[in-house]
Amino acid sequence: MQEIYDGFGDGYFLIAVAAVVGLVVVSMILVWYIMRQKRKNADKERQCVAAEAVLLSVDEERKNLARDLHDYIGGMISATKLSANTPGNEPKTLALLDEMMDELRDIINEIMPQTLKFGLRPAVESFCAKIDKAEFYYYGDDNRIPEKFEILLYRCARELINNAIKHSGADKITVQLIIDDEIATLTVHDNGRGFDVNEPTSGTGLMNLCERIWFYNGSFNVFSEPGGGTEVRVEIRTKL
Repeated sequence: MQEIYDGFGDGYFLIAVAAVVGLVVVSMILVWYIMRQKRKNADKERQCVAAEAVLLSVDEERKNLARDLHDYIGGMISATKLSANTPGNEPKTLALLDEMMDELRDIINEIMPQTLKFGLRPAVESFCAKIDKAEFYYYGDDNRIPEKFEILLYRCARELINNAIKHSGADKITVQLIIDDEIATLTVHDNGRGFDVNEPTSGTGLMNLCERIWFYNGSFNVFSEPGGGTEVRVEIRTKL
């Protein structure tokens, strides 16, 4: 009877162990599922916030465009009209028309950069060639990427280079563009004074670009420290 009882005891013990293991496994699955759902919800929330930021950015750009058209073009049209109504004032009228065309060209180029018709690489390379401090390096093939990404990365390059010129005090800016079959990576590095990345910044242009990059599930990383220069790396998956 003792042997039979011991046998039953061992059986109960194994069942208890199996039950505990089962509970642990189920608990781990539940924890994994809960974390997965939380991550999905966080991603959706981030996308909603990014989408809202993009809409606000577009609205801000429309306001800027309307202001530019009103302040510059509207005023110049009025001045040209007055000049054209003055006898013998043809040279001044032609000069005003030329200036107005230049303003229009700048506004149009801001909306849709004309240099991008040849591709992202020559557009960024051409922009860097106009700046003595900038050096441009390219790695990859010459395949075009979707237009929305070319515009976004070109604006990122311009904004980052201009920020380095205005704020970093750098005498060397290195711009690197890498495009492969699926990912485009833009890196801008300067040897300037650097800054504390934990300190809030007041610039809105860069934040608007950040939000757009996040909207497309890209990444925007800043590496800097006081006295150590700054490096900004932007990465976007160009194929879903």
